[in-house]
Amino acid sequence: MSSSMLTYAKTLLKKVSFDPYLFRKELQKATLYLLPHEYVALKKWIRNELASQVKNPNALICFLD
Repeated sequence: MSSSMLTYAKTLLKKVSFDPYLFRKELQKATLYLLPHEYVALKKWIRNELASQVKNPNALICFLD
């Protein structure tokens, strides 16, 4: 089931990547329901897929370090 939560988080983050506030809010929520190894996978995915799409990269700083 949690694999589907990772997929859900990725889908949702793609959809809200246009708005830094929503992106950060949804990323915070994802930290609550993902397992630690899934969160690591999500961070890698964000770095590879979304870093160039997010309007304000500062929205990622506190979660990706």
